[in-house]
Amino acid sequence: MSAQVNDIRITASHDGIAETLLVLKYDNGGISQVTLDYSATAALMEACKAKSIDDIIGASWDKVRDAIQASYNR
Repeated sequence: MSAQVNDIRITASHDGIAETLLVLKYDNGGISQVTLDYSATAALMEACKAKSIDDIIGASWDKVRDAIQASYNR
């Protein structure tokens, strides 16, 4: 089962630092939310060749997962 970014918005974390909230939609109609820190968001934007966060809509879960991993490993 795969998922794609269905919606995206900027939110504030509990300590006031901006994060990106992704809404993922699965093939079966299920929905999940994932928050990304700045590094993960930057990695995802680079992977999607995005000029704005709206360009991330439609990205696959694989790209999101890889961006999270890149942020974790920095």
